[in-house]
Amino acid sequence: MLLEIQCIPSSSMYPTLRIGDRMLVEKASYYIRNPSIDDIITFGDPTQCAIAIWMQRRKRRCKESCCTSQRYG
Repeated sequence: MLLEIQCIPSSSMYPTLRIGDRMLVEKASYYIRNPSIDDIITFGDPTQCAIAIWMQRRKRRCKESCCTSQRYG
């Protein structure tokens, strides 16, 4: 399945995403390209609802370190 509808369960992304918002998640892009600034990245957790992370450029690079890995640079 390349597309999935997910519901936002908490206010952790407020005001960008609000509780109850639905988003269409497309699952193939990061096999073709790396994530970029202003992408919203979701991670599935089998014990919780999905987690969404919004990568946004900030003055301090340490704010982005949670989204950096060997795979995504």
